[in-house]
Amino acid sequence: MAAWDAWCQNACATSGMFEKLGIMSAGPTPTPWGSYPSNCIDANYLAKTWPLLESGKDDDIRARGLFDGANKYIYIKLLEDFTNGKCAVARGKDSYSKNYLLIFGGKKTIMFGVLKEGFTGFMGSQYLSSCTATLESCC
Repeated sequence: MAAWDAWCQNACATSGMFEKLGIMSAGPTPTPWGSYPSNCIDANYLAKTWPLLESGKDDDIRARGLFDGANKYIYIKLLEDFTNGKCAVARGKDSYSKNYLLIFGGKKTIMFGVLKEGFTGFMGSQYLSSCTATLESCC
């Protein structure tokens, strides 16, 4: 996973958008590939959550919110305007800085990110879509 951790760290630094970034396989048995900071991705949680968000059977998730550890994210919106996947965007609860959690699902990969203050969910989802398209075309 060290190489993928370095890839995620580089993607955070290059984009300047993300506090956290993780990537994992989108198969029936989810496998975390890497993250920045290391080990910040909860593969079991994302593996259970993403299929519900993607399918629209997400009333329970919308009622409870999405979580990144103890941080809760609400006002979940699914952006479907991508040719290579979908992106769930949620805003931090009680967040005046409007920080966002994003989960982008492609055919082979799921990417997870927490945006820095000042960036929009749309900007982050565009970046994750671009990363996913590049990774899925070469791997």
